[in-house]
Amino acid sequence: MNLVVYILPFVTTLETKLQIFQYKITHSILPTRCSLYRMKPCDSEICQLCKLQPQTLPHLFYRCSVISNFWSAFKSWWLGKNKNRITFTESNILFGWHDNTTESKCILNYVTLVAKYYIFRTIQGSDDVSFDGFPSLRTN
Repeated sequence: MNLVVYILPFVTTLETKLQIFQYKITHSILPTRCSLYRMKPCDSEICQLCKLQPQTLPHLFYRCSVISNFWSAFKSWWLGKNKNRITFTESNILFGWHDNTTESKCILNYVTLVAKYYIFRTIQGSDDVSFDGFPSLRTN
């Protein structure tokens, strides 16, 4: 994996909780239902949102149909704010954009990181993930 992927959380934000969160994603140690099921504290590995697939990191943040609706709304919001289209891939959702370090990409990396943290915390609280519940970064 590219070295930039490993240092990205530390140049994207100064918020320790977000740095640690991204570090766990990068190193595949963020708990998912799949990993918890293997360790036995969870009764099922199936995603509690779509109820169709095992909840792995890629599923949790990219492949789940409920989450893909969130990212569609996120793209529309981003286009309205910045007048530039973004294309999400599994890699840039999980690890960020590191091929071009423009100010816009740095901001996008930060906001995407906040969005992933929101998704993870919302699911932990057994709430529905919707873009309407996303933190107030989307206002104005």
